Amino acid sequence: MTQTTEFERFILEHSNWGNAIPENIAQILFSVIGEFENVLGIERLNSKKVLVLNSKLNPENLDVPIFYKRPDKDFNLIFLATEDNFWAQYIYQFSHEYCHHTINGDFNENSDRFGWLEESLCELSSLFIIRRMSKTWRIKPPYPNWSDYSSKLADYANEMISNKLKINYSFYKWLQTNIDNLYADRYLRKFNFLIAINILDIFENKPDLWRIIAYYKKVQTSDQMNLEQFLGEWKRIIPNDLTETFNILEKKLINTSC
Repeated sequence: MTQTTEFERFILEHSNWGNAIPENIAQILFSVIGEFENVLGIERLNSKKVLVLNSKLNPENLDVPIFYKRPDKDFNLIFLATEDNFWAQYIYQFSHEYCHHTINGDFNENSDRFGWLEESLCELSSLFIIRRMSKTWRIKPPYPNWSDYSSKLADYANEMISNKLKINYSFYKWLQTNIDNLYADRYLRKFNFLIAINILDIFENKPDLWRIIAYYKKVQTSDQMNLEQFLGEWKRIIPNDLTETFNILEKKLINTSC
């Protein structure tokens, strides 16, 4: 019989985490969700719980971190592909998948024109959250003896950034060159990551901008819509107090001067 522990926003399945103690994993998940709450506001978090399991338990035999929306259940599923005490991996993977849970949108593999942008935002959330937690844990770690681990979180993020895809021209030009490939495949991971890197500073300087993801799934899309039109529709439905900061993001993605 599998053992789980249920908390306010998640349920943790206990098995297949190697030598990691489930209570320690729970503290990681609490910390990640706490950072989402800080930037989104508790009212914008998905009220539905997530059941968090190791990817070894994925019935589809997908040994990767992944999010599944379950309209038929009172919880969604998140599988994490890590084990033992590699806390940075737990944070990085869970942040990405919890971002999908927060957006909570539906997509069709055959018609998912802007799925790449969601993937990029979720990759961005991994970097954003782990860098924030590296600062939070210096002051207020889950356990006092975890404070020294804060520097390892920062190192993990910095190493990821240093290994990013290299381009020899402007980000805007690169995005325009590759936009058709992105429209066709949301899972171009190196591309998703490069986009995340290029907009990270905007979200770190203006963390309130994270509130826009609560409106992402409300944008009405079509197979003919281009990025400029998508961003225009997204901007139209977000709160007015976010418009000025959203303009910075919009300019980064579609303006040749960036």
